[in-house]
Amino acid sequence: MRVVMLVVMLVVMGCVNSSPLSAFVVKGLFPVNSKDSEEASLTRFLTAALQEMGTCDLSLAVGERAAQRWPGLIYSLLLMVPLPRQVLTISAWQDFAGISRTSSTCQGNVIILQDPETLLTFVSNSPTDWDYDGRFVVVGLNKTHLEALTRSRCGRKTKHIVGLVQSERRPGVWEVFVNQLYSHLGTAQVTTWTGTRFTLPRPLFPEKLENFNGANLKVVVVEYNPAIFYLRDGRGSIVDRYGLDIEVIEAMARLFNFTPRYIESPPGELWGELLPNGSFSGMVGMIGREEGDVAVGNVYLSSFLGRLNYLSYSASYATDWSCFQARVEPPLPYYLALALPYRLTTWLSLLGCTLMLVPVLHLLATPEERQKQNWTSISDSLLHILGLHFRIPQTRVPAGTTPRVLVAFLWLYVIIITTGYSSNLTAFLTVQRSPAGVETIKELYESKMTVLGLGQYFKFNMMQSANPYVQGLAGTYKLLFNVEEMDSLIERGEGVGIQGKKYQLYIIKKRYSPRGTPTVRILKECFMSHSIALALQVHSPLKPLFDRGVSRVVESGLVNRWFAVSISRASQEDEGDEDDEDEEGKREGFLALSLAHIQGVFFILFFGSLAALLLFCLELVFGRK
Repeated sequence: MRVVMLVVMLVVMGCVNSSPLSAFVVKGLFPVNSKDSEEASLTRFLTAALQEMGTCDLSLAVGERAAQRWPGLIYSLLLMVPLPRQVLTISAWQDFAGISRTSSTCQGNVIILQDPETLLTFVSNSPTDWDYDGRFVVVGLNKTHLEALTRSRCGRKTKHIVGLVQSERRPGVWEVFVNQLYSHLGTAQVTTWTGTRFTLPRPLFPEKLENFNGANLKVVVVEYNPAIFYLRDGRGSIVDRYGLDIEVIEAMARLFNFTPRYIESPPGELWGELLPNGSFSGMVGMIGREEGDVAVGNVYLSSFLGRLNYLSYSASYATDWSCFQARVEPPLPYYLALALPYRLTTWLSLLGCTLMLVPVLHLLATPEERQKQNWTSISDSLLHILGLHFRIPQTRVPAGTTPRVLVAFLWLYVIIITTGYSSNLTAFLTVQRSPAGVETIKELYESKMTVLGLGQYFKFNMMQSANPYVQGLAGTYKLLFNVEEMDSLIERGEGVGIQGKKYQLYIIKKRYSPRGTPTVRILKECFMSHSIALALQVHSPLKPLFDRGVSRVVESGLVNRWFAVSISRASQEDEGDEDDEDEEGKREGFLALSLAHIQGVFFILFFGSLAALLLFCLELVFGRK
């Protein structure tokens, strides 16, 4: 009989095609009695375990010493599963790397060992070759070794590990353990195998992540408005966190019953940069070192600098754009408001008309009128026309019909232009204007201004852009690691910042000059969109869970609501910090003009007085001669 079984095993091991696992009870093939052997007991247990795996594809890994101790068990498994996906003989830890993970449904892995060090060495040295999504049944380890497996870097991220450990106190009885996840790391005994049945009818592969039962999950956060706001007390201690990203995490906590425990990214490191030694700093480094289970803070879904080697991403729940933020040029001084009601071409036209009318009025006047009204010179006509423009009553009017007609139309002309000027002057005295600045990416490139950004992420995207002007801007990129420093440089006009559009809109709304004018603005052109997601550990079992939860949040429309509510709350908290300048003039519903508004009048008076003084000096000089 054993010869027949050996032949069957050799045939099976030579098969290269795969087929679904067919699990069935083999009591008919292997009848048992009260004196069942150890092999028969293990055979029946594995039969029950394979039945729970359902249609999973099977990989069978057998250590050399285990094959010698339980040869009948191996033959029995091969008969139960005529065409397993793989049958591996394990003689060294490297042999585990041959387990294939190409199942279209699910992967079942049965590992039978007598030398636990091979498996423990494998999970310590080859984490990329481990089947994190598979279902494992491990036979041959003692409780200490099984605990070490489940607490290893691979075991902590594997959803299903079932271990069968022989009882030290009850011969022939096996204790069944399953691995625990997150704050309940290690193993927990769920039942006992007596050789023919389980003492407690518990599932071997239960759903462990639908309810965390209040377990703690470490959440790495990066303070970045408006995704995350911090509320601090007078001593700078964090009292509360809120914002869209916090709401998403809290929603996941409510859905799956876990408690988020927030930890901060190191000061100044933000999302992190790739270090010369190959590690990552900041938030990415903390997730890569498994110091946190999940991370939030306007996390862009990107493979920049090999981030996918350190973390993975959940489904996206928001979108943002990379835009350029520039300083609003300082407003024009108020004295220029005297000239702003008319354009330059209008002023030149008015000047030309005045210069033309002066000699015409002088020539149309008769000699008697000139002598009678003292219009003896061109300067007298000029003074008369200027008086009309300045709305000075004129006691002298021409007597002739022709000059009277001219003066009548001149009055109408002056009324129109002076009324239009005075009406517009009121508006320009109360509303300051700023000179035009760069608005497009091309204009920004031609301006040679420095582009300020947090980390290398934006520079990398600019270098990869198909727009030649965006590529050129990468050459002026200045690397920063502090948001406040970047905002300060932008407001001083020492560069143009590149950030997410949502952040820029928030900053523009928050930061106003004393007169209510925004101090920064967004250029008209943006160049790249980004998806925002949760950052998770590589191979994290949380990913399918959070993907489902994020999808439910997005489909419900809560993302936009949370964002709006957080912005509203932040605005209310900032109200006490607003500047009260000019508030006194606004109480009655109007703006009272200050000396600053009418400073142009004093400039006119000053320069007029200075001109008169110069003429007086000239008269004195020429008079003495």
